[in-house]
Formats: sequence, structure tokens, C-alpha cells
Amino acid sequence: MMHTSSFDKVKFLEEKGLTIISIAPKSPDWYKGYEYKKLAPTPDMYIEWKDSEDNERYIKRFRKEILSKLDAEKVLNELHDLVSEKDWVKPLCFVCFGEPRELSHRHLVSKWFWEHDYIISEWGGCKIYEV
Repeated sequence: MMHTSSFDKVKFLEEKGLTIISIAPKSPDWYKGYEYKKLAPTPDMYIEWKDSEDNERYIKRFRKEILSKLDAEKVLNELHDLVSEKDWVKPLCFVCFGEPRELSHRHLVSKWFWEHDYIISEWGGCKIYEV
């Protein structure tokens, strides 16, 4: 099972036994865990979105420039190679900075995994931004 969440819940998620993987372009300085940057927006994509607040453009760019170039099975294989065996047996949780009810690229990543028949949900069943 895979989940998504935000950096502010990392300590709690680790206590619950999840393997945390940052998919942020840049993780907080205090974060020392796994990172998988292929699922992160490019810095210019993120800046343009924050400046324009154009969610639709951001969604289209993220899908076209990031997700369309990836293969879900290959991503999972690369994650398996990245994560230690003891951490691989735990549920994975992709984290970034966004809040559940605000648009976040992790929601786009989650929907992409669903579209490829992999089950992924926001940790705790929070209501999330619909994409």
C-alpha cells in the first residue's frame, strides 16, 4: 500500500511504521530520509505556478513534463532499489510541502498511480484537493 502526506506529519508517519520518501524539489534541511526527485516539479514549473496561481496550467505542465515521461512500474522498481529491504516491506508514503486540501503535485502523483492500477491514498483519509 502507498500513501501521500506532508512534511509536517513525517515524525508521526515514521512512528506509525511508514517508509517516507520525499518527492519535493528540495526537502527541508532537517529531513534526512529517502528522496525521489523524478516525481517532483521542476523549479521553474513551481515558481510559475506560485506567481500565476493558474492551477490548470500547472496540472497540464506537471502531467506533460513529468508524469508522461515516466513508467509507473519502472518508478516502483527504482524505488525498490532506493529503499532498504527493511523499509521496503513497510507501506510507502510520498511527502511534500502541500496541505491536503490545497493543490499539491503529490495529488497528481497519486492520481497517476491510480491510473496505472496502483492503489495510493492520502494518509489518514483526509479530504484532498480533487484533480
